[in-house]
Amino acid sequence: MKKNSFLLVSILTFITFPPLILWRTRHRLNGGLLFNPFRKLTERINKIYHCFIVITFLYFLTGLTCLFSESFKILGTRPLGMGGAYVAIGEDAITQYWNPAGLGIEKEVDVQLPFTVQAELTGDILGSADRLTELAEEYSEISSAQKTGKSLTMSQLSAFIKGIKEIESINDPKKGVLVGAGFGGNIKIQNFAISYNNFTSISADPNVDIKNLGLGSGAFSPQLKRAIYKAESYAGVDLGSLIDDDYSATYQASHPGQNIYDTPTDSSLATSASTLSAGIITDITTNLTNLGIDTSITTSLPAGMTVEQAIANAIVNASVDPVIAAQLGTTALTAAEIANYVQQIEEIRPLVVSILSDAINGSSYAKNQSNLTIRGASTFEASLGYGREVPYVQTETVLKGVLKGLYAGLNFKLMKGQVAYTKIRVLSDTDLDILEDFKNSQKISNSIGFDLGLLLKKEFFNRKTNFGLLFRNINQPTFDQPDAAINNGEGSKYKVNPQVRGGVAIWPFNWWTVSTDIDLTNNSTALPGYKSRLWGLGNEFNLVNKEWLNFALRVGLMNNLSESSSKMAYTFGFGMNIMHFVIDLGAAMSSDSVEISDGTEVPSSAAAAVSISFDF
Repeated sequence: MKKNSFLLVSILTFITFPPLILWRTRHRLNGGLLFNPFRKLTERINKIYHCFIVITFLYFLTGLTCLFSESFKILGTRPLGMGGAYVAIGEDAITQYWNPAGLGIEKEVDVQLPFTVQAELTGDILGSADRLTELAEEYSEISSAQKTGKSLTMSQLSAFIKGIKEIESINDPKKGVLVGAGFGGNIKIQNFAISYNNFTSISADPNVDIKNLGLGSGAFSPQLKRAIYKAESYAGVDLGSLIDDDYSATYQASHPGQNIYDTPTDSSLATSASTLSAGIITDITTNLTNLGIDTSITTSLPAGMTVEQAIANAIVNASVDPVIAAQLGTTALTAAEIANYVQQIEEIRPLVVSILSDAINGSSYAKNQSNLTIRGASTFEASLGYGREVPYVQTETVLKGVLKGLYAGLNFKLMKGQVAYTKIRVLSDTDLDILEDFKNSQKISNSIGFDLGLLLKKEFFNRKTNFGLLFRNINQPTFDQPDAAINNGEGSKYKVNPQVRGGVAIWPFNWWTVSTDIDLTNNSTALPGYKSRLWGLGNEFNLVNKEWLNFALRVGLMNNLSESSSKMAYTFGFGMNIMHFVIDLGAAMSSDSVEISDGTEVPSSAAAAVSISFDF
């Protein structure tokens, strides 16, 4: 709270006091109220004060990057088509949302009805799904081995271990699904604007409990094991079958005088077998023995050789033998490939050991906590906005005209928030109706909000250039959390934290606009653990540029700088103005895509927007 109060006071102080002091000093100098000996001293004090203001402002902006706030919503078709870069544009009714200072630039009448929808699969969750899909063939072979009682090959053992890791990685708090929508009505009349907009965000956060999957301590007694196998027609994976079954005879036929369980003669293969024996094979056999499962083999082993060593040697020897590999449904591997598989298994081994240990300690399937958490917030904003030139700074005598062309604007918002939350235990909850539960959990409350905008209108090389700065929700509105969220430790208040966003727009020609925006705050999203700090770059080309007829083409780029897993998105749009009736279409699509089935690829994020407006 102290941080937000300081933020608000700092903003108001910066905006209010410099113009007043500058005006007062200029008035005294021009009116001759100060004696000449003090005139130069006063001018120096003013220069020092100006430097202090600039340094303070730069320091203030630098500190903003450490703040956390709500994710910035892209409202409107034209902004979406231009990469979400609209803070410095200062045109049409929707500028009230993007920067209310722009309301003071063009005194016109404009009515706009925007609608935007977007979806994003975050944290490489599609990548996890894709990698699990790539392992599907190996898992099919593992399932076959379970049914027939065969052993696993090296690649299948590696796939099994990697699959566990990939499933566990889904619990990364950055991974989930985000869906958002924005719509409303915006009316601009001269310097004023009124609007009624809705912003909705929903997230789905999966959590997979891969530890509580056992049937309890002692559940796998030989009697129960046989009953389960009989009921499910499963023989189970038998790692010892490489030694006990016909594979050993096959190996001896192609390697006279050698057994499949002998230590490999190749030093690299021997090292891999030794690592397997001391590592994952020992972990598996030890924990299975503790569960009451017989891990012995019928073949007599040489003195001093353990079952684990024999199994590891047999797996490695079978992996390089083309005949046995074919019998197991795979192809022979090289020593380097085997070493790579062993390294992958060792990297993931601690997770597997943890799961096996939990099974021994009676971590029951009945205690499984796998869940899907759905969070949502829908905010309705009834806003009144006003923008105008900042007085007392529109001459060359103030800071040598640096602030000439400065506009400021303010939004006052009555806000209604609907916050919903539901947490579904996917393995224990019955008679689920997710949408109904989510709807019934919502809590409705009201608040107020303030937005502040600054826009500096300049010309460089006879080209119009705007600099914009938006401070949104500077008073941090809050809404009540539903009881389900409070009971699950989400807190009693849903906070809409302040946002700060800056932008620059340049008009190289009257038919071409280039703009760029960046979030100066590191913003939170509806998905805990996933942050948002958007950067956008956009272009608009007015192919036909007449007052009563206009065709605009828009292209842009957009990227979330806070998350390395978030890839660049391409944006595009089209606008048509005929006799002051305007219709705009826009879309965005991530450059990152993943194959979901039969070669079909989908982007990891996408958005679409449409708007209708009347411009007079």
